[in-house]
Amino acid sequence: KRGALIVFEGCDRAGKSTQTEKLVKYLNEHGFTAVKGKFPASYIGLPSPDIVFFMDVPLEETEKRDGFGSERLDKSEIQVKARNVYLSLTGPEWKILDGRQSIDELHEKIVNMSLEVVQKCGVIPIQDLWKNS
Repeated sequence: KRGALIVFEGCDRAGKSTQTEKLVKYLNEHGFTAVKGKFPASYIGLPSPDIVFFMDVPLEETEKRDGFGSERLDKSEIQVKARNVYLSLTGPEWKILDGRQSIDELHEKIVNMSLEVVQKCGVIPIQDLWKNS
């Protein structure tokens, strides 16, 4: 039985790290083996994710969050472009979540959708992210 590849995407300060850590902790506490990984060269040789959680937060909200502006890519125009690119990549496995919801509200939704995906993974073969033509 294979595991699930659960991906979190979103612009800076959208809550990806928080929700990833909460989900990994939840799964490990409930009998699953879960690990957090980062893929800086994520366009090279990855299998297709089973589910992608896109943490969508309006720029006005992101700019108010602690630490915004501390990283070199924390510039408004870059974040707007990044959000547009993310939205252009969405597919059937993408779940767009309103990142303005509370941490706990988002966590509950993410857990419920993740458990569905984890249960299905035993019967679905691994797919390639992109196929070479």
